[in-house]
Amino acid sequence: GPMRGMALLIVFFISAGCGGEPQLFIDLERPSGALDPLKDKRLSKFSLRLVQGKQTTTQEAFRGGDTELAVGTVPVDSPFDLRLAGRSASGLMVGLGQVLDLTVSDSQITRISIKFRKPLGYVTGPNQVQTLDAASTTSGQLELNPLPISGGTGVAAMRNGVVLLVTSGATLVPIRTSDHTKLTPLKLSSTGSCVGVSRDNRRALICHPQARTVGVVDLAAIGTPQARESTLSVGGTPSKVVFSRDRRRALVLLNAKSPRAACTGASSQVVEVDLPSGKASAPKSLGAPVADIALDPRDESLLLVLPCKNKLRLSTNGVKVQEVDIPATHDLAASDQNFVLVGRASGATAKGQAVLFALTKGSGL
Repeated sequence: GPMRGMALLIVFFISAGCGGEPQLFIDLERPSGALDPLKDKRLSKFSLRLVQGKQTTTQEAFRGGDTELAVGTVPVDSPFDLRLAGRSASGLMVGLGQVLDLTVSDSQITRISIKFRKPLGYVTGPNQVQTLDAASTTSGQLELNPLPISGGTGVAAMRNGVVLLVTSGATLVPIRTSDHTKLTPLKLSSTGSCVGVSRDNRRALICHPQARTVGVVDLAAIGTPQARESTLSVGGTPSKVVFSRDRRRALVLLNAKSPRAACTGASSQVVEVDLPSGKASAPKSLGAPVADIALDPRDESLLLVLPCKNKLRLSTNGVKVQEVDIPATHDLAASDQNFVLVGRASGATAKGQAVLFALTKGSGL
């Protein structure tokens, strides 16, 4: 039957609920100063994305002068994930908030708080973590104040954008994104490199290449002295972690081909980690040297960067489905609309030139 819904209102300031039909009120919890998304003059509308099982819907409403804004309808009496994005008139995202496993009653007013953040990018370096305004359209306003963390090798944000995780040596440094304050660091079992966060924000997985292990951290205690790490042996050198849409498993890329390594023919492998049990499978060969992997959020197909062939391969259940030619690439990410590749520009110097390529889904894959 049709999905029942109710009116949704975003509340920028605390206000009394209205009578009548049951409603969901969202209070936007925002940072102060320049990190507040609502201070971006380009913000003109909000988009609401609801995910319930495999069903996804998107609704939009334009921002006016009132402190309340009706966006649309949401399911009642059944859990769903909600993502609220603030956008410019051209669709550029300038603010983002997320809440998971939300259940709304159809018999009363429901009020929740969403941590609303600017979309920022973070790049690790030898002496600092560079902060980038992902919504900037001018190069002069792209870079924000860097974070004083030296020796950073990996960086990932919780999917609601509230906490940033940086690996630095044998330490995991959590950073509160509302004011970029360092929280209590976590001592790791050995030197960490890559780090990834599960889709439900419950766990972080950390690559330990020298120990050939993957660390598992419960994020409920991150930033406090109670945070702990357990480790899983994976039988190879881990270099990338990706998470499934159902939040139950992670894939770890082993023995990836680095950009400077020769194409010797040695195959990379992948290990599957069952997140609820914390157990890892035996390594499975990918049949070729692989630089990076990603899971397509549309259907959980595995995407492989094959640097020795300059191809992007899509496989389902271990079977090659399709390959497309790509520029020389060593990093890959998948969004809802695009595959984003990082590689070397044609005719680059010996030092190399990092460039971004975007491959729209449906055009070749």
